[in-house]
Parts: sequence; C-alpha cells; structure tokens
Amino acid sequence: MFLRRGMFLLALSTLAAGCSRPEQGSAAAGAPPRRICSVTLATDEILADLVEPERVVGVTYLVDDPGISNVAGRYSKAVARVDADIEMILLTEPDLVLVAPFSQAGFLGVIRRSGLGVHEHRQNDSFAEVLEGILALGSAVGEPERAANLVARVQARLALLDEKIAQVARRPRVLYWARGWTAGAGTNVHDMIERAGAINVAAEQGLTGHPQVSLELVLASDPEILLVPDWSGSDGELPSGLPAVCRNLSAVRAGRVVAVEGRLIGAASQHVADGVERLARLFHPELFEGDGSWR
Repeated sequence: MFLRRGMFLLALSTLAAGCSRPEQGSAAAGAPPRRICSVTLATDEILADLVEPERVVGVTYLVDDPGISNVAGRYSKAVARVDADIEMILLTEPDLVLVAPFSQAGFLGVIRRSGLGVHEHRQNDSFAEVLEGILALGSAVGEPERAANLVARVQARLALLDEKIAQVARRPRVLYWARGWTAGAGTNVHDMIERAGAINVAAEQGLTGHPQVSLELVLASDPEILLVPDWSGSDGELPSGLPAVCRNLSAVRAGRVVAVEGRLIGAASQHVADGVERLARLFHPELFEGDGSWR
C-alpha cells in the first residue's frame, strides 16, 4: 500500500512539474513489460490470448459484460478494472499502458506525459487493420511470435469459411440496423457481412463508416435481411426498438430480422473470425448442416 501510494504521489508530482520521468521496471531495461494495463476492450481481448494472466494488472471495466466482451470471465477479480482515469491506472503500477486513439484527448495527453510506457492500439476499420493491430501489440508486449501464431489461426479460420461461402449460389442483401445507425464500407461490420456471404446494403447505397441512416433509405433499399445487434448478452434474442413503419420491409414480412450478439458484430480483435462464422451460419444455414453448434 505504501509503495503504491508513493508511486502515485511521485507520478502526480512529476506531471505537475510538466516533465517526464524514465520508463520504469523491466520495460525500461528493454525486457518485455511485466505489468500491463489495458484501457481498451479490444486489447483486453487480444491480451487474453497473447500473454500469461499474471502479466495483466488492469483491464477495462467493460471486460466482464457478456453482451459486449468476448472474454467475460477470463480475467480474475485480482486484476484491476479501470477506465481512462490516470489515478486508477497509476494504482496498478504498470510498466505499459494500452490506449486507443479514440480515448479523450486530455487523458491521452496526461498518460503520455506520465513517463509510463504507452502503446496506442490503432483504430480498426477492417479485418486487415485488426490483424495488423494484433501484430503491433505482440511486438509492444514482447510476444511477436505468439501474435503471429494468433493471426495465423484467425486467417486459417477465415480461409475455411471462405471455402464454404464459395459454394453460395446467391448472396442476400443485408442491412445492419442499430437503432438508426448503420455500417457502410470501411468498417469491420462491412467486412463481416461480405465475408459471411452477403451484400452490405449500406455500402451498396454508397455509405461509409458508421452513419445515421434515414427510415426513407431503409424502406427504399428494402433489404432481404435486417441485421440488428443484441448487446444484452442473451445469445441472439431479438431486441426491441424496430420502428413500426418497417413492418412492410421484405425482411420483416419474411421473418428475416436477425439478431446477432453485439460482442461478435462489434469485435475488433481475433474474435472477428467468430463474428464471421456466426453471420455465415445465420445467412446460409444450409452450408453448416451437420456441423453442430456454431462455436
């Protein structure tokens, strides 16, 4: 307790002085970091398959939510749950902090000036960037070989799925609908839909990123499948919130409003492969007959 309090006060005084101190511990000596604090859910998920559990001293407070986390239950309660708060992070005594470019600018400025080792995990807008991020994180934590093996496993799973999807005679038109928002080209959701053997209607309409989408566009595009995320952790139970005006859509009339676990459709880690397989089984169940459960 005294060590932690002393480190915390030292860091605060260093920040107040407007200077940075040398990186601490083994990380400063060029050895792999031994005390890693993750402030993004994506890095929580990647670390779970990349380093020994005892090397992780902090993960995000989101990690235990089965609706959004693919590693719920993987980290013991002894590992601190943190958010973008410098005080909470310093109390874990990290020698490497994993942050994201979308973190608040004020927090990023403070953590960079703290003198701690910092790795900024890149924004992931495609499968290629997800895999590049895994490799970069592997280098940052001193596990490049494990990272390469993890990427190879993801690529092997995707290749097997590609072989199945190659048998598809016709790809359904799918619109991702998240309470008024969608996912166009240049997103992981787009890559999942296309890789799972369907056409992303949002991209077909020229949309990119994660824009709001009007009901007029939804009705005019008339998708065959309406894909909605379920963030409740209830294993695909259809959430409420679909506007009544959508009852005339082909997808709704045919009973093809498909709910998929938010933790899968929102994956930005090695679990993108799980997301693709989940969607492929929903879009083309005939390809997986006799394969048992999806996972």
